[in-house]
This record gives sequence, C-alpha cells and structure tokens, in this order.
Amino acid sequence: MSFAEVILRMGVSIVSWMLIYAHSLMLVVIPVADCRPEDDTLWRGVMIVGVLTLIAAAALNVGLNWRSTLRWLSLPALPLWLYAAYVCIRYLEPVSLQGIPLCEAKLGIDSEPSAAMWQRLWAPLHLLVITCCALQAFRYWRIADET
Repeated sequence: MSFAEVILRMGVSIVSWMLIYAHSLMLVVIPVADCRPEDDTLWRGVMIVGVLTLIAAAALNVGLNWRSTLRWLSLPALPLWLYAAYVCIRYLEPVSLQGIPLCEAKLGIDSEPSAAMWQRLWAPLHLLVITCCALQAFRYWRIADET
C-alpha cells in the first residue's frame, strides 16, 4: 500500500470523525438555539448535515486498518450522542407522531398538525445517524481489540 493511500485513508477517517462531532454538537445546541415559527432554516441545515454524517459514518470503514490509532476519537462523542439522542427523542412524539412543526414543538406552542414530511422524518433520521455512528465506534473498539 502506497504512502499516499495510507494518508488518504487516515484523512477520510479523521474528516469523518470531525463531521460526526459537528453533527452531534449541532443536535446538542438545538434546545438553546433561537427558533421562529415561520423559519425552519436551522432544522433544514441540521437535516442536511445529518445526511452527510450518515455518509461520513459509512466512510469510517475506509480507515479500519488503522483503527487502533483512531479509535480514541470516539470516546468524547459518547456523552454527546447520549444527549443528542435525548434531544431527538423529545421531538419524536410531537413532531413525528402528532405532526406539530418542529419550531412550534420546541417552543411548546400548541398548533394544528401541519408538519411537512421532512419535519416528521427529522427525529428518526437523527436517531438513525446517532445509532450508526455509535455502531461504528463500537466496531472500531471491537476490531482493534481483536488484532
């Protein structure tokens, strides 16, 4: 394996971990971020980053040959994932099941069910992303211990 390929694989893994951290931090900040009922830019942005983070979680496989070096990057993410999952679970019932728009659910405003489909998928998508990232972190540790 050439030196360039080694650097590329390590770089892909490190950039993937950086995107995973960015996504987790965005989810953690959601409860304190400013939200206006007529503006859903915050939610759309986090949704786009969530899709990119799914791709990044899959890209972590590229660096698995060097997992013992990179596995330590997953440890600080664990508390972030736990709190981010808590944030997402808080939106499952009002948004995904009842159809209340995200910002109204965040502000506690009772409104008629008018959430768009992407808003109903917001919490389940992010829970899927958190789960995939946690599984990849577990895989990093498990495989590194076997070698």
